[in-house]
This record gives sequence, C-alpha cells and structure tokens, in this order.
Amino acid sequence: MDNLPRLTIVYAQRLHRRIERDAALREQLESRARLLESCQLPEFVEIWKESNVLTTHALGINSGGWFIYLLPIAYVMAIWDGIQRLVRSVNVIPEEELTTLQACPA
Repeated sequence: MDNLPRLTIVYAQRLHRRIERDAALREQLESRARLLESCQLPEFVEIWKESNVLTTHALGINSGGWFIYLLPIAYVMAIWDGIQRLVRSVNVIPEEELTTLQACPA
C-alpha cells in the first residue's frame, strides 16, 4: 500500500519487464503470492481482495491524466479503416460528383 502513489502505467510496465527478466525476483513473487493465496482466513481473503481492487483503482487514478492524450489517438486508430476507405473513394470519385457535394457552390 505504501507504493500506491507511485503506481502508474509506466511504473507497472517497468515492473512487468523487470519481473520477466529477473528469474529470482519472479520466483520470489510467485512464492509470496502462493503463500498469500493459500490463506483460508475469511478476514484475510477479504482484505486481500480489497487491496487488489484498491491497487487497480490507484493505477487508474494515477494514470488518468494520460487519458486526455491517449483517447484521441485510440479514436483515430479505431476509425482508421473507415478513413482509408473514404480517402480511397475521394481519390476515385468523378469530378462532377464532387461538385454536387459542395455545400456552397462557388
């Protein structure tokens, strides 16, 4: 819980890479996780689940500032195929059809 203020997408990504590359650290984390998950005390299980929820929320809140920058990029990526089809159509449409589409003919 002491690390929650530092928990961001970048921090999580760095941690993930370190765990992938460091076999000793990975084994230590897996061993600790097995130990915690084997506990059958209902109070502990509830605290464990709630701490995972809080950590997930902290990650979202701490990284939330980036969403204003990422959403437009994600939106363009989502509609990219449609944009490509539109560009392809504009490049092959007859000139007389383009003039009929003008809102204010000159």
